[in-house]
Amino acid sequence: MELMDIFVMLNDEHDQFRSMFQSLILNPRKGAAFETLRRDLAIHMEGEEKYLYPRVIATGLEDIALESIEEHLVAKTLLDDLEAIAELEG
Repeated sequence: MELMDIFVMLNDEHDQFRSMFQSLILNPRKGAAFETLRRDLAIHMEGEEKYLYPRVIATGLEDIALESIEEHLVAKTLLDDLEAIAELEG
């Protein structure tokens, strides 16, 4: 797989995750969609944090990597919030 293919794939996944988040925000009931998002997003974020961001930092673009890591923290917090809402609505 070429480098540009990887970036296209990551961008496509970001679009999919945004769409899934929007759907869950409108209907936060915990279910298969939520579990799929949580699982797939965890795998995606771990890959970026473990393999992509160290390389980005090594090229001197630390600010971009740190911003992305912050976005991951926001996503994790949003997932936790959605899970809490779903449990309250039980």
